[in-house]
Formats: sequence, structure tokens, C-alpha cells
Amino acid sequence: MMMDTVEATYFAFQKRVRDIALATSCPCDACILIPALDLKFFLHEGEYVVRRIARSEELTGFDVILLHRLSKGTAGSKVSQKAYAVYTKATVDAFGMDPAAFHLIPHSETYDDVGEVPVFVQDLWVRWEEEQVPEPRLRHRRGGRVHGLLRHPGEAPNGV
Repeated sequence: MMMDTVEATYFAFQKRVRDIALATSCPCDACILIPALDLKFFLHEGEYVVRRIARSEELTGFDVILLHRLSKGTAGSKVSQKAYAVYTKATVDAFGMDPAAFHLIPHSETYDDVGEVPVFVQDLWVRWEEEQVPEPRLRHRRGGRVHGLLRHPGEAPNGV
């Protein structure tokens, strides 16, 4: 699913940022700011035209311009961190996604020449933090019965 790809990309990015930050001792501004790096994703189902200019290609068309405008919009204000994904309603509809089931936050941007553009925002930082919580693992089995669980240090037992 598309959302899995977005999350997997973001998780890989965060792991790499973490590893670089832990492995570097360089005091330059660029290295010091590595932990502050983050990603934003904008996903839209639409049409585009590939235009060749000299030796390169560029995407153009109404939907490409709409994505550019959305990237300058206010959707990021809906989440607490600067890592998020914006899915247009066209994308959600095309992929048959249920925004409530995925905890997507409804939002809209309005443009004079386009009107209201409904979007849904996913807080990727929250998903990253959820992914960091270790799940209890089986300690061992004897005769098909579970005889204990391993928990992350400091993790409270179920029901506490």
C-alpha cells in the first residue's frame, strides 16, 4: 500500500539520521543540525505532462502545480512536528483509504482559482514514536504453553 511505502521511507530516514548523529563528532553547523532534518510527503492522484527541455525532463500541468501549492500551504500546522504526509482527497478516494481508520487529520486549503482542496494529514513523527515501542516477546514455551513475557526495561505489565 502507498501509506506503507511512505512510512517505510520515513522510518529508514529517521534511522539513518539517528545513526549519523550518534556516529559523528564533527562540531560544524551542518553536522550539529543533522538531528533537526525531517521529511514531508505530498501525495496526489492526478494527471501530468512530461516536458523535455534541453537534456532534462520536467513534470507540468494543473495537478503538478496544485502539489507545489500544497507544499507551501498550512497542512503542517495540523501536526505537532514537522514530519508529515499530506494525502489529497483524490488520492484517498483513488486508493480506497478510510482516513479515520488511519488516523488522518482532515484539513483543506483554498485557492482563488481552484477553490477548496480537501486533504488529510498524517503525523509521521507520531508513527515513528509508535514504531519505537518494543512489543512483548515470548520468553519460552513448554508443552505449547507460554511461561512468561519479556518486556522492555521500565515497561509496566498489562493492566497497570
